[in-house]
Amino acid sequence: MSTTTTFKRIAFVTVAALGLGLLSVAPSNAAVAADTLTVTDGTASVGDTVTATSATATISFLPSAYTTDSHSVTASLVSGPAANTLFPVLKLTETTSAIVSGTVANLTPETATAIGGDFDAYNKVYVKGRAAAVTTAKFAVFIGTSSNTGVVTAGTYVVRITPAAAPTAGTAAAKDITIVVTAATQSSSSSTAHISTGTAAPDAATDIVAVVAANTAKTAATDAAANIKVTQVKSSGAAANESITAVITGPGTIGGAGTQAAAASMGRSITVGTNGSGVAFINVFGDGTSGKATITLTGVTSGYSFGSKTVLFSSTTIATLTAAAVNPVVAASGTAKTDAVSVIAKDADGNQIYNPTVYTLSSATSVISNSYSTTGCNWDGTDLVTYCDVTPVAAGSANITFTNRASATATTPTTAVTSNAVAIRVGSTTAATMKLTTDKASYLPGEKITLTLAILDSAGNAVAGSADNTTYANVFATGGITSDYAFYTGSDTLTAVFAQLSPKTSLKTWTLFAPLQAAEVTMTAIPGASFPAAYQATNALGLTAKITVGNSAGVDAATDAANEATDAANAATDAALAAADAADAATAAAEDASAAVATLAKSVNTALASLKKQITALTALVNKLLKK
Repeated sequence: MSTTTTFKRIAFVTVAALGLGLLSVAPSNAAVAADTLTVTDGTASVGDTVTATSATATISFLPSAYTTDSHSVTASLVSGPAANTLFPVLKLTETTSAIVSGTVANLTPETATAIGGDFDAYNKVYVKGRAAAVTTAKFAVFIGTSSNTGVVTAGTYVVRITPAAAPTAGTAAAKDITIVVTAATQSSSSSTAHISTGTAAPDAATDIVAVVAANTAKTAATDAAANIKVTQVKSSGAAANESITAVITGPGTIGGAGTQAAAASMGRSITVGTNGSGVAFINVFGDGTSGKATITLTGVTSGYSFGSKTVLFSSTTIATLTAAAVNPVVAASGTAKTDAVSVIAKDADGNQIYNPTVYTLSSATSVISNSYSTTGCNWDGTDLVTYCDVTPVAAGSANITFTNRASATATTPTTAVTSNAVAIRVGSTTAATMKLTTDKASYLPGEKITLTLAILDSAGNAVAGSADNTTYANVFATGGITSDYAFYTGSDTLTAVFAQLSPKTSLKTWTLFAPLQAAEVTMTAIPGASFPAAYQATNALGLTAKITVGNSAGVDAATDAANEATDAANAATDAALAAADAADAATAAAEDASAAVATLAKSVNTALASLKKQITALTALVNKLLKK
């Protein structure tokens, strides 16, 4: 090889090496490479934002200088339903090594520390890479956002997604996608409509037939007789923001709003929008007439029925009063005298009158002093009844009635109405004796036991009940009620020395569970300081209640009887076996006797045959001798 050729080869290798080195250096002008835009069509329903079937747009590119190269994605509306006023928007759903922002200023790696975000207020977003690597960002595309107020219109939308690389244009081209938005659909098992009386927030617990006084016509939101909450939920679980048609038949008017109890009266057939989260509210107002009002609720677009709600507008004129004894025994002390009786008022149509004005009247004011009194009568909106206190004066009984007139001489209302009479006894809170009983005498192991305490006064009548701990503060001595066997898990505690006697029954009950083993159980209660000293002394060892715990009531005795029957059966079996053995022995003896008889008969026959021969020979000999 010549020297010239050698120099040529060295020069060629040097140039080639320099050329390869230049290929690894970034160009003087950075550029986005290999940028692609991928889109998919989507579907949605009125009220949707992002769902599993949303349209999507995915931008992917390779930045040559990731600190300066970027790509924007713009969503623009090509076409849509004629009534539409909203625009398409983008929401980031996935990223790979990307920084995404709604503004270019936030694209520096130093300030955009989080990857991606929720840019549902933008129809144009900017994407930058975090490294010199393929950068990808996927967006959900849908119609309408919080910045586009209003509800999306059902129909077909064509949205153009336009990519743009910077600082140098890329090769990715714009693409169109189709979004089909259907009318809102509700799930009959998930959507709800609840009603509540007045302006209280409706829920499942208040969802009853509302009964309110008709009174005079009122229209202000604060005067609502009832209000309804409709919650729209699609089968997918997302909220549906469809307008609702509400119609009232019968007396009354209605009004609608997106805020609970905020609507004034608007008429008898209205259209109500939601609050943007699938909830709408309808207020119901009286118009001064009584009767049954029915409010029907229907989706404007879907025609879906949310059902109907009922409001009974009662007359304010009382036609009937029905009284009931709540606490039949009361006393001057204790709590039994509070809410001791109740009354329900109804109008001529049988509709209940809420919060009526009634007067309490005692047949014996020397026992219970109430006389045309409204004091202590209070409406209970939960129980839908009026409870009234009584004022005990002395021991005895009185009949309590209610009337719609304020006195015996009053002439209004035009028709006097009086309730049925209920007997209330004024008793004592001074304990004289007590009884401790159980609901039965025998129990299975672990079976429920009801233990009852009755306290009587000196006349042998039940004392008045009381829901406090002080009226009968020392019924028992220290330790309360004791038992010689521990009761099973879940039993009430018996160690308290006080007793809360029910105002309704004048009794105190405990729930216990029998021990798990068979036993004779004794419960003992030693009277405490609530009783006279003499009674305490007489019962210093305590009053008792005894129970038997076994397999079941009467089963132990039955078991003993069964065991005795088994023993008798075993004895009978032994006797039968012995008789069988005796019979076998007798049979064997009989067989032996029969064999002996047979042997004897054979011997007799043999002897008789021999004798016969001898007689025959003798006869022959005699005859021979006679011939001679």
